[in-house]
Amino acid sequence: MLIRKRFPTEPISPIVRWMTLRGIVRRRTNGRYMLLQRAVLVGNPDPAYLEWAATAATQYLKTAFENWKQRNPHARQLDRIARVFDLPEREVANFRVFAKGRAESWLEEIDNWLEDHGASQGRRRKIEAGVHVYGYVRPAGSHGNRDSAP
Repeated sequence: MLIRKRFPTEPISPIVRWMTLRGIVRRRTNGRYMLLQRAVLVGNPDPAYLEWAATAATQYLKTAFENWKQRNPHARQLDRIARVFDLPEREVANFRVFAKGRAESWLEEIDNWLEDHGASQGRRRKIEAGVHVYGYVRPAGSHGNRDSAP
């Protein structure tokens, strides 16, 4: 059931075999599988990438947790995704160009505002603030990188 949620179009047996060979799961005597690792990062093992992923995940989880605790909806942090599940493949290149241009422009405006309002000196309380933008494109019905798992 969990594998089907992540890889809805892939056959399950090669995925289970892949997970078993890498020590992620183990088959019990009753035939069920037991998860041996709580989290699995599949993809580029580059330390810089892993550091970026850990930082992004930490910030995302902090935002989600703070928003969950915040009763006032107007005081919650920005947490939104814009997506469709049926973008024609021929539009992917146009989407990337459009999104990158808009994101770069918007982030520069945000960065300028933050720099103009930053307090480098003084005794006022200081808070970290920022915005992270990422984009993704994956085949319809896919939940992961096809090159990373069987």
